[in-house]
Amino acid sequence: FTLEPMGWIILHPMVVCVEPEKETPFFGERYTIGGLAEGNILGLAQCVCKTAIDPTDTITLLSTQVSFWFLSEGVTSQDLDKISDEGLLEILEQKNISAETMSVVNSYLPFLRSAVKTRLSECGF
Repeated sequence: FTLEPMGWIILHPMVVCVEPEKETPFFGERYTIGGLAEGNILGLAQCVCKTAIDPTDTITLLSTQVSFWFLSEGVTSQDLDKISDEGLLEILEQKNISAETMSVVNSYLPFLRSAVKTRLSECGF
């Protein structure tokens, strides 16, 4: 799409955040798009944007978010088999995740590990 200077457009993007001190916006929350990602994060974003994700599919949304977080820490699909569950949880704890979300992540860690590995592999990481 193109946008005229100072023009407006309504989008329904899937937004992820790789910065630990920031969070993804809540549904309906105003969001300002900043600079574009670079390198692997940009490559992962371009790959993910080719996939339709149901906004109610929390597992896919969470595994996609975690894929960005892991890749931002240099973790690739090949690395996931080498990192212990404790190591993966340590990476996630650095991302300022709520205790409630960490409890869910911990309960589904094997499944989440598999979903993240699949996402990163499909996108060439």
